[in-house]
Order: sequence, then structure tokens, then C-alpha cells
Amino acid sequence: MQSMIGLLRAKKVLLSGIVIAIFYWFFEAFMHSEVFKMGDFKDHIWPENVHELWMRLFTFITIVIFSGYAQHLLTGLEKSMKKIKILKGLLPICSSCKKIRNDRGYWEQVEEYIGEHSEAEFTHGICPECKKKLYPDLYKEEKGAKQ
Repeated sequence: MQSMIGLLRAKKVLLSGIVIAIFYWFFEAFMHSEVFKMGDFKDHIWPENVHELWMRLFTFITIVIFSGYAQHLLTGLEKSMKKIKILKGLLPICSSCKKIRNDRGYWEQVEEYIGEHSEAEFTHGICPECKKKLYPDLYKEEKGAKQ
């Protein structure tokens, strides 16, 4: 739900930029006619001065381009956020076999559960303490070879 709201916001950025650019255009005309007393408001909506017209067009296009770029960045961010999986909360884990109880109430291996709920992948090995306990003969051979 949260990501859908963010995506809708991202899609409205370009539209907001266009509205702001149009507002700027009319605000500029208002400033020339009412504040600077340079003539009628209608005359400044589409200015006769070429330099003034080019500056307004440049500003209008710049606002629209930057809002389009912001929309592009926000859409990309939303897509990236959808890919991120985060484990949070309490995980019920068996104190003996270390299996985790999933949302459906079934017990599964830690590797399977974390693999399904995150981007983590596992490789396996044996720590020295477990090697000594599980494979004492192998541990003695390695210890003898090192000395």
C-alpha cells in the first residue's frame, strides 16, 4: 500500500511541474502589469518583447524538464524499494534444531526462510569446534599435519 502511494506521488511530479510552470507564466505577467505598472495584464500573458518571451519559455521548459527528471528518479526509487526485502520482528526459532516457524505455522530450515524473505544466499562450511566434535579423526589428522 505504501509503495502504491509513493508511485502515485511520483507520477504526479511531472504534472505538478507543468502546473507550477503555468503559474509562473501568469505570475510573471501579473508582476509586470500590477507591481511594475508596465501595462495591461493581457498584454503580458504573451509578451511582445522577444527577450522576455524567450526567458519565460526557457524557465517554463526548465521547470518541466526538471520535474520530469524528478519523476524519473522517484519512479526508479520506487522500483528499487519494491525489490528490497527486509526481515523484521520476532522470528520463532526452535532452540534445538534451529528451524524457524513461518507465517503458515510450518517449521522450515533457517536457510530456506531467510532465502525467501531476503536477498541473502547461503554457503555452508564447518567451524573448527563442530569439526572437532563431529569429525574427531579428521581433526586429529589436520592438527598433526600442522605441527
